[in-house]
Amino acid sequence: MLSAALVPLLGVIRVAPSARVQPPLLATSTNLEPVQQLPLTPEVPCDFDWWGPECSALVDDLESRGGERFVAWHDESGFDTRNWLHVTASSPARRAQYEMRYVESDQLLSGIARFGEDCEGPPGCTHGGCIATVADAATATATFKAAGRMGLTTKLECNYREMLPLCTPVRLEARVTVLKPRRSSVEWQLLSLTSTDKDGAPTRHAFGTADFLLERAPK
Repeated sequence: MLSAALVPLLGVIRVAPSARVQPPLLATSTNLEPVQQLPLTPEVPCDFDWWGPECSALVDDLESRGGERFVAWHDESGFDTRNWLHVTASSPARRAQYEMRYVESDQLLSGIARFGEDCEGPPGCTHGGCIATVADAATATATFKAAGRMGLTTKLECNYREMLPLCTPVRLEARVTVLKPRRSSVEWQLLSLTSTDKDGAPTRHAFGTADFLLERAPK
């Protein structure tokens, strides 16, 4: 029976226990038509379709202790946000896109990543959570390609060094450094294609490591 699923490079794989595991499907640039932006938080407090009594009990307790409702300005009615956590209407060109290659001899997944307008965190720059999402997906995919099996992320480390302007293509690398029967470790980084640091090396926007618990190999 399969352990917890992962989401490699923005795609989802569901595999029957008896089926042969297939490589991850990559996202494509389709469905470019914009749709209406809707707020994540309703104007009427707690007015969600999924809301249950346990949710009300928690909120009632918080309000009894003086808790005040907070709504991010990104979610105010009529505000056209580009923030990664709050955008609900988008298209692939405004999200995270990539063109990747796997080099089997180096256990390396590498290529180009670009974070569009709806990946915004600080004004005009990429949200750190968006970078972390792509790093998780890339390291998971590198593990899948090297091990031939799915893995569950047990640790993801992200270090940020230079702001990454929106809509700027960068080099994404994820290299498997440890591969054992039940675990793997991967190092990742985002490098500038155009700028260098004081030593002449490509500017490093972000880097880190990820650890994975692998499925048991079929007997």
